[in-house]
Amino acid sequence: MVRLVLGAYELAEEPVLWKEHVLRGLCGLVDARAACCSLFRDVRVGGKWTVLSRVDGYSAGGRQLPLLTIGDGDSSEDPMWEMAREKGELVTRLRREVVDDGEWYESAHVKELRRKAGLDDCIYSLFRLPEQSWAMGLEVHRAWGAKKFGERERVLVHAMHEELALLYDREARLARTMGRV
Repeated sequence: MVRLVLGAYELAEEPVLWKEHVLRGLCGLVDARAACCSLFRDVRVGGKWTVLSRVDGYSAGGRQLPLLTIGDGDSSEDPMWEMAREKGELVTRLRREVVDDGEWYESAHVKELRRKAGLDDCIYSLFRLPEQSWAMGLEVHRAWGAKKFGERERVLVHAMHEELALLYDREARLARTMGRV
């Protein structure tokens, strides 16, 4: 994980490259099929989360997958929305901590989007930025039918997200100055 973080900071001038580097490595660390890192604004209960930037990553040797996140299909059923209710600067949850298995597998989000994409269990992490209602989202996804994520993987995703805070803050400041808001 240290190498991933150091590599990200070495690539700080290239946000897409450092995110791709981190996401590929994180997929390997937690045995995920895919991962996503997104900069959002209007992250609050009742807010219309706006994606300002998004980078998807895939496990080593993995083919490009249709990764799902807020903004795809009927995202109102995506558990990431529930994270807006959580208190704290950094919140990282296993999917089953946000929505139980029964509700998850019966949802249109899973039946119509995730199953077709071959993606199932996930870990969601939301890092609130100093800019009011801005946040970085980090998600990792396992292949359909694969073993569920556990506490070890949740802790790794949480720690990685925390270590990237300065890069997130830098990107948010750049987005604001470039008028991408």
